[in-house]
Amino acid sequence: MYGGYSSGAPSAPPAQGNSYQTSQGYYQSNPYQQHQYNTPPPPNQGQLYNSRPQPQYQHPQQQGQPNLWGWFCAVDTDRSGRISCTEMQQALSNGFEKFNMQTVQMLMNLFDNSGTGQLSFEDFQKVFEFINQWAKIFQQFDSDRSGAISFMELKTALTNFGYRLSDRFYNIILSRFANSRNQEISFDNFIRICVVLNNVTQNFQSLDRNRSGVIQISYEQFVEILFTIV
Repeated sequence: MYGGYSSGAPSAPPAQGNSYQTSQGYYQSNPYQQHQYNTPPPPNQGQLYNSRPQPQYQHPQQQGQPNLWGWFCAVDTDRSGRISCTEMQQALSNGFEKFNMQTVQMLMNLFDNSGTGQLSFEDFQKVFEFINQWAKIFQQFDSDRSGAISFMELKTALTNFGYRLSDRFYNIILSRFANSRNQEISFDNFIRICVVLNNVTQNFQSLDRNRSGVIQISYEQFVEILFTIV
C-alpha cells in the first residue's frame, strides 16, 4: 500500500481487454432485475422489432447472446450496420432512464476498434459484456438495494478495489457525479468514476517508479495525462 492505492491493480472489470485482473468474488447471480443488460430492451424499444424492417446486412454468428442482435437492429436507425453515440445511448436505456452521454462517449472510446466513432456488432457485444460485469459489482455494493450508490457504499467499493482515499475526495466525487436530489450515484456514473480512477491510477503508477506515492511531473506531462482520461 502506498500513496492512496495498493501496489497491485484495483479489483474491478477491465476497461478494455484484460488491463487489470478481476475478482471472481464479484461475479455472482444478479439479485435484482432492473440492471440486467443482457435481457431484451424495454417494451417501447422491443416494439421497434416488428414496426421496422430488419437491416439488409448479414446476421452475424452469436455466442450466448441471442437477444443482442435484435437489440442492435432496433437502435441502428440509419441501417448502417454500426451504432452511433446517440444510438448507443438508446441501447443502454435500462427501462428507467438513459445513460448520460458522457458515460456513453467513454464506452464508445473504449470499444471503438475501428476508430470511426461508431461500434460494430462485435464491439456492441463487448460493451454489454463489460456493462454486465459492472452491474454485478454495482449490485454487490448497493447494500440497501436502492438502485444507486451512497457515500458509504462508494467508499466501501473503492476501498475493496484497493484505494485508500480521504472523505474529502469522496465529497468531491459526490459533488461532481451524484444526483442533486438524493446525493447518490447512478449506475452509469459509477462505471465512469471507476474507469476514470483506474486510468488515472495507471498513469500515476507509470511515473511513480520508486513506489513512493508521490510524483514530480511537468505541466506538459500533466496535460498529457489529463487528455488520456477525458
